[in-house]
Amino acid sequence: EADLGLVYDYSLVPRTFPDEVTTRELGDEPMLLIRPTGDGARPGPAHAEVRALAGTPWITNSRGSADDELALRMCAICGFVPRIHHRI
Repeated sequence: EADLGLVYDYSLVPRTFPDEVTTRELGDEPMLLIRPTGDGARPGPAHAEVRALAGTPWITNSRGSADDELALRMCAICGFVPRIHHRI
């Protein structure tokens, strides 16, 4: 049982809540893609930046988490499956 919970919701991985739960949006933060400098990707439209990283190793969150699903869906939209080398 809890009186308050802080949760997240991604547009690519929408979350639903039971009718008896009241939700209020507290803020809106952008999702950041962190990559090493000198990897050859150039700043530009988000899809182009993600596509430029198609062949590189990725680190994502735990398997089955919303963060992990977000990375998989984002890469699918950009036309590839990420090579996940590590999960945290």
